This record gives sequence, C-alpha cells and structure tokens, in this order.
Amino acid sequence: DFINIDFFAKDLKITLPIYHSNGNQFNSLSLFGSINKDEISVYTPSKSISIKVKGDQKDITLNNIDLSVDDFLDSKMPAIAGLFSKERKEKPSSKEIQDEDIFISAKQR
Repeated sequence: DFINIDFFAKDLKITLPIYHSNGNQFNSLSLFGSINKDEISVYTPSKSISIKVKGDQKDITLNNIDLSVDDFLDSKMPAIAGLFSKERKEKPSSKEIQDEDIFISAKQR
C-alpha cells in the first residue's frame, strides 16, 4: 500500500476549455501533485490552476485564466463529463442525509 504519491507531468498535450488571459487556448499543461489516503492535490507550476479533492469537497482555483463555461459543460473529457452526467448516482444513506441536515441547521444559525 502506498501512503503518499508525489507526481510531476510535463507538457501534457490536451485540449481544455480554458484560455490564457491573452485569449489563446491551453494546448499543453504541466502539473505537480500529490495523492494520499486523505486528499488529492494538483497544481500547475505557476499555480494558475490548482485542484484539491478531500472527501466530498472539491476545490478548483483558476488565477488569470479564462474559462469557457459553454465549452466546459460540453466537454467530452471523461473527468469533466462525469461531473455533469445525468446517470443515476448512488443515493445518500440516511446517516449521510441526517449529517447534512445537522450541518445545514448549524450553518443557518
């Protein structure tokens, strides 16, 4: 079993629905990141893009980047398409629903 995995991917040739501030579309991407039992962190060397996934929380930060929402929603990339899939997802358990209700009630106070 791996506890921590650090990685670096250089010059990935992928087409993303994101653009430099000058209007040119990203066609290459380099990424640093780490994966451990609690979270996944991925970011570009310039930190213009960073992604952090911990449990059900997913944080995506774009700095000085333009995002085409239409292109993003129409993306055929499996990771992006899966976010907006209309396929039926697993229903939350009654415990998960109760925990969420408690959280929302506490947040509204």
